[in-house]
Amino acid sequence: MAQKGKSKPSSGAVSKSKSTSKPKSKPTAKSAAKSSSGRKVVSTNRRAGFDFHLLEKYELGLELKGSEVKSLRDAKVEIAEAYGRVTDGELWLVSMHIPAYGPSGASGHEPGRNKKLLARQKEIAQIKQRLDQERLTFIPTAVYFRRGIAKVEMALAKRKLKQDKRADMAEAESKKRAMRQVRRSTARGKQALEN
Repeated sequence: MAQKGKSKPSSGAVSKSKSTSKPKSKPTAKSAAKSSSGRKVVSTNRRAGFDFHLLEKYELGLELKGSEVKSLRDAKVEIAEAYGRVTDGELWLVSMHIPAYGPSGASGHEPGRNKKLLARQKEIAQIKQRLDQERLTFIPTAVYFRRGIAKVEMALAKRKLKQDKRADMAEAESKKRAMRQVRRSTARGKQALEN
């Protein structure tokens, strides 16, 4: 008796089907990087690392309207002045500006409205506790799409003092000098080998 869903193997007859699949091409570095993380970055907050010590990062969902998602897909968003806030047990992203999507007309969204961040209650309680106790700031560092869903990377951060910024700039400058020296010495070595 044959079971449902399982086919009985054929006795002796082997069918040969022609393979119509195209040969697989090698993935490029760019496509491999995109597919491995599955992230399409829309906007980054480059000043965040310069103005703040980034302590802990969170990946959170965004509650958006359709026209906001379309504007995000066009990479139209400003997150430099945005920050996160906990209000009535919910996380909100304040001052993130998503311009109106042209074709949506009057039925679009309000560009400066507060966006709700999607997180678990346990995470919200942990973030609120750290914000209150350690006097930290909750800032966005990147907005991106992961598998077609809008996400924001938020970081608990502490503002840097002027001397911290100076030290960071001096360290970056010394690294640049060292890299230049390495490049020059390898170039000289290649010239010596050629002669």
